Formats: sequence, structure tokens, C-alpha cells
Amino acid sequence: MKISGLHIVDTYGTKDFKVPAFSVLRISGHNGSGKSSILRALAYLFGGGTDPSVIRKGAEQSVVRLELDTGAYYVKTTRPKRARKGAEITGYVATLEGYAPDGTPVPSPQTQLNQLADSLAIDPSILLRMDASTVPGRRALAAEFLKLIPISFAPDEVATACLHCSVDGAGQPDALAIDVPKAPLSLEDLKKVVSVVTESRRREGQTRDSAAGAVTRLQGALPDSTAAGEVWLESATKAALEDAEEYRRAVESAISDQKLELERQKNAAVAEATAAWNADVKAINDGIDAQIRALEEQRNARCNSARDVLDQKKGAAQQTERQALEQLATESKPEGRSSPSSACSTRWAPHLDGTRTTSRTSRSRCSSRCTGRNRSRFSGGHGREPI
Repeated sequence: MKISGLHIVDTYGTKDFKVPAFSVLRISGHNGSGKSSILRALAYLFGGGTDPSVIRKGAEQSVVRLELDTGAYYVKTTRPKRARKGAEITGYVATLEGYAPDGTPVPSPQTQLNQLADSLAIDPSILLRMDASTVPGRRALAAEFLKLIPISFAPDEVATACLHCSVDGAGQPDALAIDVPKAPLSLEDLKKVVSVVTESRRREGQTRDSAAGAVTRLQGALPDSTAAGEVWLESATKAALEDAEEYRRAVESAISDQKLELERQKNAAVAEATAAWNADVKAINDGIDAQIRALEEQRNARCNSARDVLDQKKGAAQQTERQALEQLATESKPEGRSSPSSACSTRWAPHLDGTRTTSRTSRSRCSSRCTGRNRSRFSGGHGREPI
């Protein structure tokens, strides 16, 4: 558990001083700027009691707030005591309040602060007994200090510390930087980063020396005289042009091959799409043909059914007509008398609709043939019903 924040308001010579979360805090300033006031405010918070002089001149009250990395915090407020508002000051009162991370009040906050002060106290004798003249002694001393004051570094601080690394506006190292961890680094982690930086610089030095050696060898291969230099330059230029021309031809060949491949892929895609389209059209046509055949079959079945019905009705009508003719012939023949001549009976035969017609010539011709008795029976005329 350690202190993670401090806020001092109107305390001694400090008007408003606020420190966010920190690993190592350095307080600096000119004389009278309030450095001692910050230390006196911390001592007043941990020491307890009431001190009227803690209130800054012209202020109403003094507030000292201490925050811990666990989320808990303590607030000590010192204010004047009056019988009523605006009355004379009769004394001063200091109130210490402690709150847990969930916001609930802490019982006995002064006891909690005393325990915190004991955990943060330093025993100078332990540090004085360590031998800082040797490497193991210095390491042990550094480890003891790290126990008392844990130190960590943010990733952007580590990146800035690496001289060969540059940090952009977003706070991230560029492409040449090492892989800086995202979480804060301890001193041990920082040691690993330093070793990586050292190795990176060593490799960069090797690369630089190798390049310098190559430049030296090239300079030694250059001719000394101007004429030889011109010949060498012309030869080198010709070789470079030939290499460039060969590279150009290779690029053009690659582009041509790529075009042919793209054309082949396009033709294959078009053929595939056309085949799929033809298959879809054939399936649609087959479906339409099947529907047309089904409709034609339904139409033929209905026509055949209607034709059968008409034939049945026609046969029934013909049967009815024959029966009607037979009945008519039976009714028109008197008992004991001869029937009219066939010429006369055929001219007043009923039609399919039940009516009987005859012409005037047939009636005059029939009147000369029929007896008076027959005419008296059909006195109403051949075109009427028999009486």
C-alpha cells in the first residue's frame, strides 16, 4: 500500500496543490513557494491534533486529502469554531475522516493513518550498515530503496529514454524502435530494455562499419586517370542501361503474362455465367412447356367430357322424339277407322321442339284425299293441335 495522490487547499502557505498518481515525486521551487508547506501539511495529517495556524491567511478552512493506491482516502479539515454564523471565533476544530474504496466511512481513521505511517517509515540504520563500495552492496541498497519507494516507468517514458527511438504524436515508438511493453516497467524491466538497446546499437555499428568497408572497396576499384575513368564510366553506364533494358523486358513480359491470365479468367467466368444462364433459361422453358401440356390435357379432358354430355343429351332427345312420334301416331289414329294417308301424316309431323306445321298446298291436296269424317276431326287445321 502506498500514497497515490495528494490534495492540499489553504494549508499554511499553499493555496491549492494537487498531485495525481505518481511513482517518484520531486518538489522544487524558489524560496517561499510552498515546498515546506506541503511537508508540514503531511506531518499535520499524520500527527493528529488541531493547529489553528494551519489555515492560510484569509481562508475559511484548511483541507488536506490523502489518496492511497487501494482506492481509500483520508480528509482532514480544520475550521474556526463560532457560536453562530458571523459571531466571533471561540476556538478551532479539526475533523479527520477516512473512507474505504467503496465509499463507506472507516472507523478510527487516525489509527489507520498511524499504521500507514509505520509501514512507510524508514530505518536509517539498515541503510547505513550496507557497504555501497561494492557491486553487491550497491545492488542490496538499491533493492532496499525499491522496497521503500517502488519505482516504475510508463512506456512513453521508456521510449523517450531510448536515444535511438523516436516517439510520434500518439506516444508510440516508430518502426525502428524496440518493442516497448504496454504496462509500466520496473527497474528490472528497464535493465532488460537497456540490454536490448545496447544490442541494437551494436548491430547498427556493425552495419555501419560494413557499409563503410564496401564504400572503401568501391573507391579502390575506381580508375585513377580521367581517361580511364571516362572509359569505366561509359562501360558502367552501358552495363546499367543493358540491365535496365533487361529489367524492362522482364517487367513487360510479366505484365503480358498477367494480362493473358486475366483474359483467360475473364473468358472462363463469362463461359460459366453463360452456361448457368442457358441452364436457367432451359429450366424455365421446360417448366412453361410442362404447364402448357398440362393445360392442353385439361382442355381436352373438359372438351371430351362436354362432348360426351352433349352426345348423351342428343341421344336422349332423339329417344324422346321417337317416343313422341310413336305416341302421336297412336293418338291420331281413331279406333275402327282408317288412318290418314301417309302423305297427309308426314306433312303435320311434329318437329323436335314439339310444334307441327304444314303448308297451304299440302292442306288443299290433303282435303281432296281425306274423307269428310277426317276433316271434321281435324277441323281446326293441320297447323293446330288435334281436338
